[in-house]
Amino acid sequence: MLSFKDISDIDMIKKFLEKNSIKESFSPKGLFFGAFDDGNLFGTTQIVLEDGKAYIQYVFIDKEYRGQGLGNAMVLSLIHI
Repeated sequence: MLSFKDISDIDMIKKFLEKNSIKESFSPKGLFFGAFDDGNLFGTTQIVLEDGKAYIQYVFIDKEYRGQGLGNAMVLSLIHI
């Protein structure tokens, strides 16, 4: 079952980024959200809150999950929070 939810486990995020060879730097002001398939993290994004505005920064999806519109679905779920 697919789900999108906030992630407070920084180690989980770091493992996901390392697994996917992602070396981006993230804002300390950001909130992380993940895409899960039966509890397994397959995508992540960060929302940055700054100057009274929210920005969606980075959307990363595992290679085997790409091409299915899941990155778009994750962003849309964040917009509708």
